[in-house]
Amino acid sequence: MASILIMTHPAYTTEALNTKSLSELKAIYTQIGCTRACGDKRKKAAWAVAILRFQEQQIVQVEGTCATCPKFDSDRGVILQEKL
Repeated sequence: MASILIMTHPAYTTEALNTKSLSELKAIYTQIGCTRACGDKRKKAAWAVAILRFQEQQIVQVEGTCATCPKFDSDRGVILQEKL
Protein backbone atom coordinates (compact mmCIF):
# COMPACT_ATOMS: atom_id res chain seq x y z
CA MET A 1 0.00 0.00 0.00
CA ALA A 2 1.53 3.28 -1.09
CA SER A 3 0.48 6.73 0.03
CA ILE A 4 0.56 9.89 -2.02
CA LEU A 5 0.84 13.41 -0.69
CA ILE A 6 -1.19 16.27 -2.10
CA MET A 7 0.22 19.82 -1.97
CA THR A 8 -1.40 21.85 0.82
CA HIS A 9 1.04 24.77 0.72
CA PRO A 10 2.97 26.60 -2.01
CA ALA A 11 6.03 24.80 -3.28
CA TYR A 12 7.53 28.10 -4.46
CA THR A 13 7.49 31.46 -2.70
CA THR A 14 7.74 34.88 -4.28
CA GLU A 15 11.24 35.23 -2.87
CA ALA A 16 12.36 31.89 -4.31
CA LEU A 17 10.91 32.65 -7.74
CA ASN A 18 12.58 36.08 -7.82
CA THR A 19 15.98 34.37 -7.69
CA LYS A 20 15.27 32.23 -10.77
CA SER A 21 16.21 33.00 -14.35
CA LEU A 22 13.60 33.25 -17.09
CA SER A 23 14.46 29.77 -18.37
CA GLU A 24 14.24 28.32 -14.84
CA LEU A 25 10.80 29.90 -14.35
CA LYS A 26 9.60 28.42 -17.64
CA ALA A 27 10.85 25.01 -16.53
CA ILE A 28 9.07 25.30 -13.17
CA TYR A 29 5.87 26.38 -14.95
CA THR A 30 6.00 23.24 -17.08
CA GLN A 31 7.13 20.95 -14.24
CA ILE A 32 4.18 21.81 -11.97
CA GLY A 33 1.70 21.57 -14.83
CA CYS A 34 0.71 25.20 -14.63
CA THR A 35 -2.29 26.13 -16.76
CA ARG A 36 -2.52 29.81 -15.86
CA ALA A 37 -2.11 32.28 -18.69
CA CYS A 38 1.23 34.05 -18.61
CA GLY A 39 1.11 37.76 -19.44
CA ASP A 40 4.21 39.10 -21.20
CA LYS A 41 6.22 35.93 -21.79
CA ARG A 42 9.44 37.96 -22.03
CA LYS A 43 9.23 39.04 -18.37
CA LYS A 44 10.25 37.00 -15.34
CA ALA A 45 7.53 38.65 -13.24
CA ALA A 46 4.78 37.38 -15.54
CA TRP A 47 5.97 33.78 -15.21
CA ALA A 48 6.36 34.11 -11.43
CA VAL A 49 2.83 35.52 -11.06
CA ALA A 50 1.38 32.71 -13.17
CA ILE A 51 3.15 30.10 -11.01
CA LEU A 52 2.06 31.74 -7.75
CA ARG A 53 -1.58 32.09 -8.87
CA PHE A 54 -1.65 28.48 -10.07
CA GLN A 55 -0.36 27.30 -6.68
CA GLU A 56 -3.03 29.36 -4.90
CA GLN A 57 -5.68 27.72 -7.05
CA GLN A 58 -4.45 24.24 -6.17
CA ILE A 59 -4.37 24.96 -2.45
CA VAL A 60 -7.90 26.38 -2.42
CA GLN A 61 -9.20 23.29 -4.20
CA VAL A 62 -7.55 20.96 -1.69
CA GLU A 63 -8.60 22.92 1.38
CA GLY A 64 -12.09 23.50 0.06
CA THR A 65 -12.81 19.85 -0.68
CA CYS A 66 -10.46 17.58 1.20
CA ALA A 67 -9.61 19.19 4.53
CA THR A 68 -12.69 17.58 6.04
CA CYS A 69 -11.86 14.20 4.50
CA PRO A 70 -11.24 11.48 7.13
CA LYS A 71 -7.88 10.78 5.48
CA PHE A 72 -6.68 14.37 6.04
CA ASP A 73 -3.74 14.42 8.45
CA SER A 74 -4.05 17.86 10.03
CA ASP A 75 -0.84 17.42 12.04
CA ARG A 76 1.21 17.08 8.86
CA GLY A 77 -1.10 19.12 6.61
CA VAL A 78 -1.38 16.41 3.98
CA ILE A 79 -4.00 14.08 2.58
CA LEU A 80 -3.09 10.43 2.60
CA GLN A 81 -4.63 8.26 -0.06
CA GLU A 82 -4.13 4.60 -0.74
CA LYS A 83 -3.52 3.49 -4.28
CA LEU A 84 -5.73 0.66 -5.44
